[in-house]
Amino acid sequence: MKIKTMRQIPTRSAMPARKKDGREQTVNRMAQLEHEKARLERELQLWREKEQRTAERLQQVETQLHQVQQTLGLNQGDAAAPEPQRPAPAKPKTNDGDSWNVISLEY
Repeated sequence: MKIKTMRQIPTRSAMPARKKDGREQTVNRMAQLEHEKARLERELQLWREKEQRTAERLQQVETQLHQVQQTLGLNQGDAAAPEPQRPAPAKPKTNDGDSWNVISLEY
């Protein structure tokens, strides 16, 4: 067949695929799994390093917080200062016992 236009060029999906034998497929799958295992091991190692750095940083911040509390005289037997009470949120007005707010929209 003589190729006259770009539409006549066979693509990979149009060409018949060569069937792989069972052993070749198995070897390919094993290689894929080995690569995935190596990637996951690298990811796990990075995660552990970040976890360790985060734990160290958290310990430093807790130490600094404790020092600041002592400086301010807030540290009373390792009890944290009570948080200020926040007012309860206002309840929405209801019309005729409905809890829905009516909004009219005009286009």
